[in-house]
Amino acid sequence: MSMLRSILSRVGWRTILLPLALGLGVAAYELFCIPVPTGAWIRPGTYVLTWLVFAMAATLGTLAADETVERGARPAAAHTIAFGAALLSCALLLGTLWQRHPGWFDPSHPFSWFRVLASAVDWTEFGGFAVAGYVNRQIANRILGSVHAAQLRRVRLEQQLVASRLAATEAQVDPQLLVASLAGIGAALERDEPDALQRLDALIQELRTMLTRTLAAGDGEASPS
Repeated sequence: MSMLRSILSRVGWRTILLPLALGLGVAAYELFCIPVPTGAWIRPGTYVLTWLVFAMAATLGTLAADETVERGARPAAAHTIAFGAALLSCALLLGTLWQRHPGWFDPSHPFSWFRVLASAVDWTEFGGFAVAGYVNRQIANRILGSVHAAQLRRVRLEQQLVASRLAATEAQVDPQLLVASLAGIGAALERDEPDALQRLDALIQELRTMLTRTLAAGDGEASPS
């Protein structure tokens, strides 16, 4: 019960109602678009109800399988077991009710497990495709999520590397000396001294050399030994 409450609180009722609508649509399609075979045929109202029950069981089983996958189970095995359990439980429920209340189904023909098996085949045919498509989508979403997370980690690492290189460069530069050098060069430019531009070029070259050395050191630390 705790897992069921956790699932319902996480996915919401819309996720539950959509498979029920699909089950209702499949039941209506088979009742009104497929010719009725010769022989026994289940009552339409009961037929629709059995599809809704199976859709609910398959949905809850699929969501429970998702919960076990989050805890480390393999998706294919978890969803196969969940779908098989939903199929078996609904077939047993249908067979039991059919024997106890034959008037709900087809009182003109005797009960047989073969007829229950035929319903189970219909559930497997349509429900199996739906669950397979859902599982494939979930696996694709997990792969995309892993790729996106890896890209975010890479961006964060690159940002940290750039920040560390800048910090190392700043650590190699004496702020007071840099300010004093810039002030002296500025005063020399104001006095129009002939070597002022040469001093400015020398300072720029020195800063470039320090930055290049720092980047080279950072690449050496980042590369594997």
